[in-house]
Amino acid sequence: MLLQVRILWQPQELTGGIIKLGAYDLILCGNESADGATRQTPAQIAEFLDIPCVSSVNNISFIDEKTLLVEKKQIMAHSLFK
Repeated sequence: MLLQVRILWQPQELTGGIIKLGAYDLILCGNESADGATRQTPAQIAEFLDIPCVSSVNNISFIDEKTLLVEKKQIMAHSLFK
C-alpha cells in the first residue's frame, strides 16, 4: 500500500511545484525514480499538466527557438518527434 501511495504522491507533489514555479517550455525527468524505479513519474506529471510526454529519449536537438527534434530509443525501431 505504501508503494502505491508514493507512486501517486510524488508526481502530484512535483506537478504542484512546477505549477508554483510558473511558465515552462520543457520539463526533463530522469530515467528512474529512487522510490521503486517504476518509471511512471514523467508520464504522470505530463498527464496532470495535460502536456505531451516522450520517454526513453536518446537525443534532443534544437531546430529553432521553439522547436525540438527528439530521438526516442525503441527495440528494433527508431522514432523522431518534432
